[in-house]
Amino acid sequence: MNALISTSDIKTFYSALHCLGRFSETFWLQCSPRINGQAQIRLSAINSTNSAFCMFAFDPDFFLNVQTESNQKIECQIQLKTILSILRTRGRNVERLSLTLTTTIPCRFTLTLHCHHSILKTHHLTYEPKRGLLPTADPNPPHFFCINASTASEWLDHFLSTSRTGEITLLCTPTTCIARSKEEELLETRGSVRKAIATEVKVAVEEFREYCVLEEVRLTFSLREFKATVALAEGWGVALEVNFSDGDEPLFVRLRVESAVAADGSGYKNRCINNTLPHQPLFHQQP
Repeated sequence: MNALISTSDIKTFYSALHCLGRFSETFWLQCSPRINGQAQIRLSAINSTNSAFCMFAFDPDFFLNVQTESNQKIECQIQLKTILSILRTRGRNVERLSLTLTTTIPCRFTLTLHCHHSILKTHHLTYEPKRGLLPTADPNPPHFFCINASTASEWLDHFLSTSRTGEITLLCTPTTCIARSKEEELLETRGSVRKAIATEVKVAVEEFREYCVLEEVRLTFSLREFKATVALAEGWGVALEVNFSDGDEPLFVRLRVESAVAADGSGYKNRCINNTLPHQPLFHQQP
């Protein structure tokens, strides 16, 4: 697999990886062959409790060039920390980023930064050939709302939890929407006394771009991963499309960037899923 990303889209690619880093320390890369040797690349991650899943699908139009010589789907698992460090400290003189995946032993994932004055910075990483996981639930449950990322960010600011186990409960009816946190223990200034705090935010239905809830629904999901998704949507300037069912089913959050809207004719989309009942099986292995 060979892919080439323009300088204006490296930031988008990095922000996708950074969001995956809020879910897990590793991510799956999947390269699916298309016609004319082109390929679609998907990046995905699952958190440590298997309660949240995030996936980015990059169509061929996102890249300056993307090709694969294999007729088979390529899948592997890669460590995130090193890649994030490379892209975060890339500097301003990078003109293009190329990605190369070799399937021969030793398995290598190579990032090459094409800099000014024909300088190349190449980083070789190893990876583990491993099939990814996909959600088992219906991706189109009946209830739906669409909200601007800035609005969602404003009401999430009221929830103070920064732990990996923080949760939020959403209570939706056809005419109301309430977000509640679990009681959280907070240290006093001197560090000797603990107190509990519970937060409730009522979001007016008029604040949503679209709101279609057919009956009363209550669901609880991870706050950390949801905040990461909202932050990404705010950075990309897109709305969050949220589908959900009852409390036994996952919450689906989609971010869509149309090719005609994105810079340089880019095409990419994101899907994040928060499981509302972490002890139930949420994923199956990709075919």
